Amino acid sequence: MERFLPVRVLAALAAVALTAVGFGVWRSLDGGRDAPAEARWARTEDVAGFGVAHPQDWTVRSEAGTVRVAGDGAEVAIRPFFVPGQLGDDAATAVASRLAGELGPAIAWEPAAMVAPGVARAEGASAADRAVAVLTWSVSEQGSAGRVHVTTAPAGRYAELASTLARVAESFELRGAPVEEPVGPTYQAWRDPVEGAFSLEVPEGWAAGGGTLRPSSVLAQASFDATSPDGASLISLGDAYPFFTEPNDVLGYAGIGEGGTYVAPDGYASPVEWYAPGAEFVTRFLLPERAPDAEVTVYEERPDLAHQLATIGINRYDVGEVEYRFTRDGRPYVGGALAVTEVVIGGVGSAWHVWRLYLYEAPEGSEGEAIGALLHAAQTFAIDPQWARMQAQLTAEQSAIIADMGEAMSDAIVSGYEGRQATLDALAERRSNATLEVEDVVDPLTGETIRVESGSDYYWVDPRGTIVGTDVAAAPDVDFRELVPLHP
Repeated sequence: MERFLPVRVLAALAAVALTAVGFGVWRSLDGGRDAPAEARWARTEDVAGFGVAHPQDWTVRSEAGTVRVAGDGAEVAIRPFFVPGQLGDDAATAVASRLAGELGPAIAWEPAAMVAPGVARAEGASAADRAVAVLTWSVSEQGSAGRVHVTTAPAGRYAELASTLARVAESFELRGAPVEEPVGPTYQAWRDPVEGAFSLEVPEGWAAGGGTLRPSSVLAQASFDATSPDGASLISLGDAYPFFTEPNDVLGYAGIGEGGTYVAPDGYASPVEWYAPGAEFVTRFLLPERAPDAEVTVYEERPDLAHQLATIGINRYDVGEVEYRFTRDGRPYVGGALAVTEVVIGGVGSAWHVWRLYLYEAPEGSEGEAIGALLHAAQTFAIDPQWARMQAQLTAEQSAIIADMGEAMSDAIVSGYEGRQATLDALAERRSNATLEVEDVVDPLTGETIRVESGSDYYWVDPRGTIVGTDVAAAPDVDFRELVPLHP
């Protein structure tokens, strides 16, 4: 049976079952126009766990967690999801833009924007079509729940088809009996077996390896990787990558250019390469080795994370996030990496290295487990203080920086990933401003702002676009649904 998949943002936080959500009756997209009276309607109850109404001659299909209802040159694409974590407004627009691109890949989308609490909206168009994407969500102690829907139709017929698209969207429901709250994995401690320099936690049953590496007399690096019990999923973190030297006049005079090797006084063979900040390191050095056929789906610099790392005047950090797809043993895989690189400027040139790299790879559809394992490993990573005291002063200072920044970095990663997960439930905290003659409310389906006469505590709309104000939190009739205040 097909399952609805969580949104991928550096994939998702964990693989979780969907919670059934009631969506109510949604207003038509064109401001209240009725669906064509002559259209004959049917309802599809799918074994994948959803039901949806649609014109009788339209088709319904579900794949990769998305339901697509299409006909008459138009389409409604709906993706519900539920994940742990709290979705904020800033992240919601990124989620809306990302999902709009996934659900409508042929559409050129404008950046998504918040139009009301819990509602993000994006508009787009192709040479022939007009499209609207709306993301709505709410949060609870259990996590964030919501859905995104994309309506697409020929530009010249969008208004004509809008009410039909709205009726399809409003009818969508998830099915299935309630399920027990999923039990999270249990973890076990893993300690560096080489020098006891660091420790972290991994899910029980995962095979873990790595430890401290000393490629030279002055370098101490951490390496860690773990694989799932079936061997299909992988997580990795650490800084066990080359310490690079940037090309400069001195090296050029010695005949050592880009692609060559500079042998340091202590004997370390340093590759000579131009600095690759954050995401560029992943695409330029890592992916050609790990997945030569990879298709990069996300490439994003993260200055917000880089600013959390302390500098001492001669160094700079860059952070970048990359997501990618590839094929392994004939099976589709997805992966993601967050790379932190540091460049150090010296008197006669610059050197650079990977300060920390977090990576996961998993079969498509099961990446949630790998994401959860990687985030937990990042959150529990700790350097042993006794080991740090045994190092030279510079190494000890670097270890202290890692220890101080590790928690902030992992928290930022978690919030960044959580911030891109979403799900829809009922919108909350509604209120009106009765001191004005008019006020603005928002249609959750289209994200459009509607101006109404003030004086009521609640506003409702039916499928025909009739708007009614009440002073009690009860719908005037069964087919009315509540509008959302623009400024609660």
